[in-house]
Amino acid sequence: MRQVFTLLVFSYLAFICAAQNNLPPVYEITTDTALQVTIPDSYWQMLEDKGGRLSFEDVSRPPGVDQFHYYIKAENKLNPSAIFWFRYVLKNVMNHDARICFPTYGEQSDFYIISENGKITHQVNGVFAEWSKLNGLKFSRYLPITIKPKKK
Repeated sequence: MRQVFTLLVFSYLAFICAAQNNLPPVYEITTDTALQVTIPDSYWQMLEDKGGRLSFEDVSRPPGVDQFHYYIKAENKLNPSAIFWFRYVLKNVMNHDARICFPTYGEQSDFYIISENGKITHQVNGVFAEWSKLNGLKFSRYLPITIKPKKK
């Protein structure tokens, strides 16, 4: 089975927070100069896609959106051959654009980035993803994104 790690990346969206009250808390980006930042478990949620059949639309609306849960180390053992969806909400609290990169450790990682204006961008990277379909930094397998500062 092909291993796919998919991330739903939301920049701060008021309408999503209002429509979906089960989103994880907002993780605030306070610096873009760190070499590596690990988002704590309490700021992201996951959904195992046992058959690998779920689409972005399936996990973006009920009942799929309601099945996301927090990862609890004591209760969960990640199956390395499974497919997972991850979601988190990022907010840039700096006074300038946050330029960050996401590593793509899996065979293929699909990123669905929802900007503040609601635009959805789909980006692909990963070690076994088709070269012609890769986004971001192809040789190093990183996906750079820019998050605008949140307007007051």
